[in-house]
Amino acid sequence: MPSGEGSNHGPSVSAPAQQVAEGPDPTATLEASSVLPVEVSTSLLILLISAFALVVIRNAWIGDDAYITLRTVDNFVHGYGLRWNVDERVQAYTHPLWTFLLALGYALTREGYYTTLALSILLSVATVVVFALGIARRRGGILLGLTILALSKAFVDYSSSGLENPLTHLLFALYWFTCQNAELKRGHLLRLSIIAGLATLNRLDTILLFAPSLLHLYWRFPKLKGLGIVALGFSPLIAWEAFSLFYYGFPFPNTAYAKLNTGIGGLMLMRQAGYYLLDSLNNDPVTLLIVATALGSTVIAKNWKKAPLAAGIALYLLYVLRIGGDFMSGRFLSAPLLGSVFLLAQQTPSILRPQDWLGWALVVIIGCSSPASPLTSGAEYKRQSIENGIADERGYYYPDAGLLRARSDGAWPHNREVEKVPTGLLKDMLTSHVLVWPAVGILGYEAGPSIHIVDHWALADALLARLPATYTPRWRVGHYQRTLPAGYVETLTNAANVLSDPKLAAYYDALSLVTRGPLFSFRRLVAIWRMNTGQYEHLIDQTAYRYPGQAKAKLADLGRSKTEGAAWDEPGNQVMSETGIVVDLGRRWDATVAEVSLDGNDTYQVAYLLGGREVAQQVVHPRLVRSMGLGVHRLVVPVEASRKGYDEIRILPLQGDGCYSLGHLRLSGL
Repeated sequence: MPSGEGSNHGPSVSAPAQQVAEGPDPTATLEASSVLPVEVSTSLLILLISAFALVVIRNAWIGDDAYITLRTVDNFVHGYGLRWNVDERVQAYTHPLWTFLLALGYALTREGYYTTLALSILLSVATVVVFALGIARRRGGILLGLTILALSKAFVDYSSSGLENPLTHLLFALYWFTCQNAELKRGHLLRLSIIAGLATLNRLDTILLFAPSLLHLYWRFPKLKGLGIVALGFSPLIAWEAFSLFYYGFPFPNTAYAKLNTGIGGLMLMRQAGYYLLDSLNNDPVTLLIVATALGSTVIAKNWKKAPLAAGIALYLLYVLRIGGDFMSGRFLSAPLLGSVFLLAQQTPSILRPQDWLGWALVVIIGCSSPASPLTSGAEYKRQSIENGIADERGYYYPDAGLLRARSDGAWPHNREVEKVPTGLLKDMLTSHVLVWPAVGILGYEAGPSIHIVDHWALADALLARLPATYTPRWRVGHYQRTLPAGYVETLTNAANVLSDPKLAAYYDALSLVTRGPLFSFRRLVAIWRMNTGQYEHLIDQTAYRYPGQAKAKLADLGRSKTEGAAWDEPGNQVMSETGIVVDLGRRWDATVAEVSLDGNDTYQVAYLLGGREVAQQVVHPRLVRSMGLGVHRLVVPVEASRKGYDEIRILPLQGDGCYSLGHLRLSGL
């Protein structure tokens, strides 16, 4: 198989290699008689793949999030249905295809830990086999590609972990392999659609990796015919969505709803995504450097035949930026890294030139010298620091759930999460059968089907996922806690709706009909329609649940102007919690200047509201000389607010020491 377009083998290339270089286009159909890559012996290929497999095995682990899926799998295999809590239908997993694959293995072994790791390792090895035999197919590309994959912390970490990444990797490799045939045929588009559909069924957002190339090929077909072929390929996904809407009552996983309605602005998410990329550069420099090199070289070489595939990688990275990255270091970078390896491998000649060897050496040096290189990780690996809300998840869980840490006494994995539960709470759980706890994976799996677990982060709770996330200046991506409504635990315990909020109680009645009512009930089907079209949304008090305990004040009661440096908690000041304060202005204002005194060493958001809706906002930063008391700020009201008018001002802490207060507020013209 030749390298990418425009590659130069130089005068030292052997005759067979030269013939390959001048042979068919890399997108031509693979010859059926070609079994092994060009100029790669069977023994060398086995050695390289075995070395990669050894790295994966040494780093293999399972995290807490994987056990959220395993609890559903355990319930499913034991006849309780695809449910996390057996008394309600909630899709607490994001990866249906991976869940079914785990369920198949679990049904045979009735064991979660080793079954999950075995499936993950097998899929990861299968991925590199497809890469070597069907994508790189040349000694230089295979050597470079497997070196990069073995040195990428993101790729190795999530070649196990218990999450869906290994299955995504294999489907991505199969898709890329299939793309080698660029003939305009119905069967080709169908095969690509099937693979992309299965990958999307495995995780919805991976459609971005495949969309540009799939659309590029579809556009060359008669539109109606091409649409029919693509729809046929995506029929497993379409069937699942229909089942999900009927069985769960919603088209998307509950986890998706739990990560919406957070109140976090796009700029803040982009900033968090920047931290995510910086974390990768600091702890896993190989990954992003290879991604940037692959995408850059594709553009520079004008390799337009690979451009749609490269565009999928770029589109997926833009999506990662849009959602703020992730709290798991490197998780969303493993698939882009794999695609980048595909691009580079196909541009690498069979006989490496001096510059190719230099690039390979740089990859080895950078990869081996990184703080958490997979090659140097062993049984003692442990990294538990969390910076900017991003954690080395393998480092956190490996001491207790790493494969090399397996225990001979059978108590595996060591249930650290259960040990964190206070003894008194465990006793209450045995009598009430309801437990409220934040880390629900391992604990939920160990608790069994008789315990209903309320998830603080709303990943597995239908009601909490549909409430707005509780505001906090110390938010962490992927962890959006909800305020527990008064009476909710009692409602679950007694199986009777005793929620204190009457409107929310009405909402819960409709939601319970969807998640607990008879599947074929006509009333349930009507409730599903109304729930998904937003007809119950007015029953949720967004402000009350987003800002619980928020202070309230009237403009007339705030007193006179404060002096710079006055005590932050002196009598008359409005001391506020993390959820801030709302000042009722008494009427509609269009003033252009707002003078306000706030605790001087904190950062605040000042929002202007009209009829309860936000018109505009601005950020108030700490004083340049940070005093221990109040700082007086003269703010120019945003033009949008002064033009439309405002009748309330909401002040929220964004960052600080936890001591927040408002001294005075005065409105005037310029």
